[in-house]
Amino acid sequence: MTYSPSPIAFTLLLYLFLFLFGLWRSVVAWESVKADWNPNVCTYHAVLVSSPKMGERSISADAFCLSHKWEVVDKSKSVRLYVKKDSLSSMLKVGDAIVFDALIHVPTNDFNGGTFDYARYLSVKGISGQAYVKNGAWSKAEDTEIKPLPVILRWRIGALQWREQFIKKIRQTGLNDGTLALFSALTLGEKSQLRQEVKSLYAEVGVSHILALSGMHLSFLVAVFSLLLLRCCVRRWTKVVGIFAVLVLVWGYTFVAGLPASLVRAAIMYSLMLSGSLFGRQGFSLNSLGVSAVLMLSFQPLLLYDVGFQLSFLAMWGILTVYPLFANHFIVQWRYTKWIVQSLLVSFSAQLFTVPLVAYVFDTFAPYSALATLLVTPLTALLIYLMPVLMLVVMTGIPVAPVVFVVELLVGVQNAVLQFFAALPFSVVHVHCSLPLLFVTYMLLGVVLFKRWMPLVSWLKCTLVMMIVWWLCWMFTF
Repeated sequence: MTYSPSPIAFTLLLYLFLFLFGLWRSVVAWESVKADWNPNVCTYHAVLVSSPKMGERSISADAFCLSHKWEVVDKSKSVRLYVKKDSLSSMLKVGDAIVFDALIHVPTNDFNGGTFDYARYLSVKGISGQAYVKNGAWSKAEDTEIKPLPVILRWRIGALQWREQFIKKIRQTGLNDGTLALFSALTLGEKSQLRQEVKSLYAEVGVSHILALSGMHLSFLVAVFSLLLLRCCVRRWTKVVGIFAVLVLVWGYTFVAGLPASLVRAAIMYSLMLSGSLFGRQGFSLNSLGVSAVLMLSFQPLLLYDVGFQLSFLAMWGILTVYPLFANHFIVQWRYTKWIVQSLLVSFSAQLFTVPLVAYVFDTFAPYSALATLLVTPLTALLIYLMPVLMLVVMTGIPVAPVVFVVELLVGVQNAVLQFFAALPFSVVHVHCSLPLLFVTYMLLGVVLFKRWMPLVSWLKCTLVMMIVWWLCWMFTF
C-alpha cells in the first residue's frame, strides 16, 4: 500500500519550506548590509552603480566600495556618496571607477534631516554607509575594469549604461530639459533628472505609479509585440518562435530600463503567461504572481521591505482578486462604456489594496487618483509608443521636428491634466493609519475575498461594512 500525501499537507509543507527559506535569506541579507567603517578619513576605491542625481549643492550616487585596489573581498559594501557639485563631478556617470578620501559612517536620519526614516530606506536598498566627498578629495581612476564586481551589479551597471545611451540619442532630438526628463522617466524609468516639483505633482494627484515602470507600461509594449509577432503564427513551431521573440523584446526593454523591481515582476509574469499559452493557459494568475515573488526575493531578499515592491505586488493582487468579481457584470460588457468602466475597475481594484499601505507610510490619500489615472494612461501609452519612433528618426536622419512636437504636446497635456486635479478641493487628504489599523484592514480584505463565490450584492455589503469598520478604527487612532 502506497502513501500519497494530501494536497493540503503538501501545500502546508511547501509554505513552511518557503517561509524558512525566506527567513534564512532575509537574515543573511540584513547581516550583509551591516558594516563597521573606519572612524577616520580613509582612501577608498569604488565603482558607481547608479546614475548620478543632480542636487542643488551636491551630486548623489550609489557606489560599490572595494576594500583593496579593484578587488572584491568579504567587507565590500555599497555606499551612498554625496560629491560636491562642480564641473568635474557633473560629468560622472554610472560605471565610472573613482578613488576618494572620505569618512564613511553608518546611515542615520540626522544626515538627511526630516522625519523620513532615511536610514532604513538606505538599508533596504542594500547601502551600508554614506559619505560626503569634498572638492579635490576624489579623482577618476584610469582602470575602469569592473569584472571583479558581483554578477548582479555588473548586469545593473550594463543596463544603466545602455539606458544612458538611449537617453543620449533622445537628447539629440532637441527636446527641452523638462520634457526630456519626464519623457525619460515615463518610458525608460530614468528619474534622476526629474525635478522635485514634478514628482510632487504626481504624488499629490496619486499617480506616482505612472512614473514607476510596471506592468501597465509593459502591457502597452506586449500588446504591440504580440500583434506584430504572434498574430500570424498559426503553426505550433511558428508560435514558439514568435513567443521567444516577444520574450526577448520584453526582457530587452526591462534590461534597458534598468531592471526596476516592479518591471522585473511584470516581465516574469508575462514570461509565465506567454509560456503557458503554448499549453492552452491564458491570462495571469495568483500562482504566477507568487512565483515572481519567490524568484525575486530569492535573489534580493531585502526587496520584501521595499515600499515600491510591496505596492507593486499588492496592486497586482487586488487586480487578480477583485476585478474578476465585476468582469462579467452587464455594465462592464456594454460596448459604449466597456473600456472606461474596465479601466476604472482595474484602478479601483489596485487601489483597494494599496491605499491602506500608502496611508500608513505616507499619511496621505488621493481621492481623484482613479480618474486621473484613467485620463493619464492613454497619454503615457502614446509616449511609450513614440519612444521607438523617436529612436528610429534619429538613427535614420528623418526630420525629427514633427515627432518632437507631438512628444512635447503630449507631455504638456499630461502636466495640465495633473495640475487640474491638483487644484481641485481635497486633492490630497492627510490621514493617519496606525499599524493595528493597517493589519485590521488587510485582514478584512482577506476575509471578504476568501468568499469569492458570494453574489455581487453580498460582496458590496461586506465591502461597505469593511469601510465602516476601517473608518471607526481610523477615528480611534487620533
